[in-house]
Amino acid sequence: MEKRILVILDPDVAPGFQLAGIDVWTASTPEEAQKFAEQALASEEYGIVILEEEFLEQFPQKLKDQVMDSVIPLVLPVSIKKTGKIDVAEYLESIIKRATGYQIKVRG
Repeated sequence: MEKRILVILDPDVAPGFQLAGIDVWTASTPEEAQKFAEQALASEEYGIVILEEEFLEQFPQKLKDQVMDSVIPLVLPVSIKKTGKIDVAEYLESIIKRATGYQIKVRG
């Protein structure tokens, strides 16, 4: 069975992901996002779950650990709403290291 991609985020930014054909579950509160994250971890349908980092920061520690240790689905916390400059290469390197266990240098 082919695994799908799921995004759990605030309703304000959902349309862009929906236009890309990605499954989107919108949560207005961290509590809603927590329920969705638990469902996604239990589901065998998703291979990658993109989770708004602001929600993850408010999860109970046990669930945070579960999310960060999950391999299938691989949960990628992303900061969708934050503005300002981010080091994209550093961010990608951290995601790759978490997913593969290897430190890879991204050239930009």
